[in-house]
Amino acid sequence: MRKALAEHDEVLHATIAIAHLRGQTYESLARTGETMTTADMVSYAYDQIDRARAQLNAATQ
Repeated sequence: MRKALAEHDEVLHATIAIAHLRGQTYESLARTGETMTTADMVSYAYDQIDRARAQLNAATQ
């Protein structure tokens, strides 16, 4: 029982840490996005599309 509680506690702490890091990452990316011009956004979107295509092509070969 104690081992199960200890493992649960570890999982809980890890989950909280991950949520905190995700929050920090989101805030950082949101600030970056706020400063982007429309042209920057379009360029970023096309770059992401190109990356996705490259990954799909690599996976199918």
